[in-house]
Amino acid sequence: MADYVSALTGPEMDEALYDMASHTSEAWAVGTRNGQAVTSGDPTYNNNSRYWAGRASTYNTNAQAAAARAEGAVPASTEGAVFFSVSQSLTDAQQARAKANIGAGGMSNPNLLFNPWFLVDQRGSTTYSGPTTGYDMWRILNGTSMTSATNGKKISLAEGYHLNIQQFIPSDTMYNLLGKTITVSIRGNSGIIYSLTGTLPSSIASGTTHYFGNIYVGSIAINVRFMHDVAGGYSGYTFWLYSGATDAFDIYVRAIKLELGPVSTLANDMPPFYMDELRRCQLYLRVIRGISSSGYGFVGRAMSATVAAFYLQAYMASTPTTTYTGSPTVNGTAISAISSSYRNSETVELRVTTTGLTSGSAVQVSVPSGSAIIISAEPSTL
Repeated sequence: MADYVSALTGPEMDEALYDMASHTSEAWAVGTRNGQAVTSGDPTYNNNSRYWAGRASTYNTNAQAAAARAEGAVPASTEGAVFFSVSQSLTDAQQARAKANIGAGGMSNPNLLFNPWFLVDQRGSTTYSGPTTGYDMWRILNGTSMTSATNGKKISLAEGYHLNIQQFIPSDTMYNLLGKTITVSIRGNSGIIYSLTGTLPSSIASGTTHYFGNIYVGSIAINVRFMHDVAGGYSGYTFWLYSGATDAFDIYVRAIKLELGPVSTLANDMPPFYMDELRRCQLYLRVIRGISSSGYGFVGRAMSATVAAFYLQAYMASTPTTTYTGSPTVNGTAISAISSSYRNSETVELRVTTTGLTSGSAVQVSVPSGSAIIISAEPSTL
């Protein structure tokens, strides 16, 4: 993308543009240039007007040159070029390429994945081994593990397994991707960007997987797939990174990006603000974690001698399921079960089973350090 500037002198350029625009160009004498003798090796030796017309076709700063292009004087090799000095209608691909070529002031497309920099880890472990959901919204399967590392995460594959990393994609997001050109990128912890661009089909049938292509991270081929799931009462899509290799290996990943368009803009991205990413992830997962020996507490009401209800103001994507780890208590007595349901669109009701309650009385649940209540609306396929 450039303004092409000829090395011609002013009078030579004026003459060349005049000749080209008026079609009255005249072959100057063979062996001369402006009346001066030239050697047979000089490109102007045989036909000066053709030489200057070819040179002038690279000059793109005035209306005469634009007219010359319209007349076909510009060589075909410049077709599709992007110019500064003339008005053009550019395709999406040309616009994206032009922006990438000049840096475009660090412009970037939205990343359509949740937690793409692995910043949010509400479960609070530094290492996860599949099959499990570890860092928020990322699921790994058997043989795959993820561990915190300098400037990113180390993703490891055990001998004899296939790499499997997955993330749920909401249907409304996927509908805006189907039939479009998209780019998937992986940023290594050294800053190198590995990317793959292609066009998704207009639809992916329920229960099937679309094989998008391979991203090569060094010598490791990572296959990108989009799966249309129908399982466990859930219907939606899964973004899936898979490797057919069964030899053990490690790769280091700083971020992963899914975006519209034919060019990766991951190199222009900064890590998102943690609280912004946490709020997105909390649509699907909330973890109430103890922070001291006395525990984190909140107040509810006894519904009977064995069941207490607690209400949390928390908007979630769907009706959650709730589990606990460690030893939460109600009025000092250990709980034996916990469940959850919606009370309304912005409130989650927790029901806790314990003993020794007085129906109608106020009660307090405590979550001591090392314990947690986990409220999950993550899709069942994850």
